Amino acid sequence: MIVDEPLSQVVVESHDHIEVFKVDSDPYEDGYAEIIKYNGLSEALSIEGPPRTSMFDDICYYFENHPSALNVIPDPRSATVFAQKIIASHFLLLAQYTFNQLSYLEWQLTRRETFADLHVQWVEERWSNLWTLHTRLNNHRRNVDVVLDTLEPGDPAKWVNTRKDFKAIELRLLQLKAKSDNLIASFGGLASMVSNRQSLVEARTVRPLTILGMTFLPLSFTSGLFSMAGSFTPGGSQFWVYFAVSIPLVLLIFSFPMFFAPWYIKVSEQSSDLSARRFNKASKFSKIQKARQSFQEV
Repeated sequence: MIVDEPLSQVVVESHDHIEVFKVDSDPYEDGYAEIIKYNGLSEALSIEGPPRTSMFDDICYYFENHPSALNVIPDPRSATVFAQKIIASHFLLLAQYTFNQLSYLEWQLTRRETFADLHVQWVEERWSNLWTLHTRLNNHRRNVDVVLDTLEPGDPAKWVNTRKDFKAIELRLLQLKAKSDNLIASFGGLASMVSNRQSLVEARTVRPLTILGMTFLPLSFTSGLFSMAGSFTPGGSQFWVYFAVSIPLVLLIFSFPMFFAPWYIKVSEQSSDLSARRFNKASKFSKIQKARQSFQEV
């Protein structure tokens, strides 16, 4: 795979014809960063960099133009420094790309006056993208760990020592993983907020049906109660009793929620405050216990 060039076209074959689609394979941010350490910016600008067409072409470029950067010894691994530096530079570019993706998702949560325009589907889609980035970060970190296991420690001050490069990459991936963990937790909380908001909207939609049911329930109960006697039927001498009983009954039923709602809200708030105080006391007690244990261990 070291001589493979970037993908340029895709051939799709069907039953009756073949289609060829061109693929734009320009490298992200113009490719990986230059691996040679120059004396200054003017020297770096005066030298044409690697072609970045394939790994093989780039390695050939560095062997042809910068052979003095190597410290070749009888160990054949000393000739792989250019390849290791290119791979490390690719990892840094990958870390920067992941950081940009996480920063964009983080930006979508900032500077918002309200989350009323968000939907659960939108949040779940971003949450799925975060999990994808999180999984890839774990895979990249394992790959870097494998590379570190194959590299021998050397003088960190020397340019040919690539172990320090991969250690820096490992630290960068750990930072990105922590950032993705925080964003996953944030989007999880946002999903709960959006879901609760939609539940409130649905509850407001059902409210007219509830009011309608509360209205007709006493009416149907009253009509069923007075239908046992013939004088209470429409047109009867005592039909007025139906209105005299049903209308006050409707008002009485509607007054119950209005009367008990403030009391119920007050009791709920007191219960929530009591639970919060108990939780804070338990947290403080657990912190004191941990401090005592650590003090005893010391």
